[in-house]
Amino acid sequence: MAKVGFARSCACTALSDGYDKKDGKLDWSRAAEVIENSDVQVLGITDYFSAKNSIDFIKYYKTKHPKSEKLLLVNVELRLNESVNSSTDLVHFHVLFRDSVTEDKIYEFLQKLPTQITDTSRRKKSCAELSGSDNNTATVTRMTSRKHFEKRSVPRPMRPNT
Repeated sequence: MAKVGFARSCACTALSDGYDKKDGKLDWSRAAEVIENSDVQVLGITDYFSAKNSIDFIKYYKTKHPKSEKLLLVNVELRLNESVNSSTDLVHFHVLFRDSVTEDKIYEFLQKLPTQITDTSRRKKSCAELSGSDNNTATVTRMTSRKHFEKRSVPRPMRPNT
């Protein structure tokens, strides 16, 4: 009987909180080996409000393991600007992009999704415009996120013909 792994998330985050480092940077070589030797077949490579590190890591992984049958997906983690409990914990949600979605479409999606962070002229920054400590405090609203998804900035999943 074939061994079946579950989908998991692997973080290559701008915040780099708690992941293996080599010379002060994320240790992509070790992460690639751990993923390749894992029984997990599908992984979301996660970053906060960005896809750059995820896309770069997936490219790195594919050059290191060109014959791998693993499916690595870009996974962007976002935070809503609302809490759901008395501890005021914010809601985090993940946007997983199919492997058929181009880098340009992913970047376009993030360029058009506004956050609650503003620049010096009080204009809301998009996810793609965040930098430095913005990632620690950025949020999106439920309404703008929903509208953004409804605009179909990224192709919706295809439905099988019935």
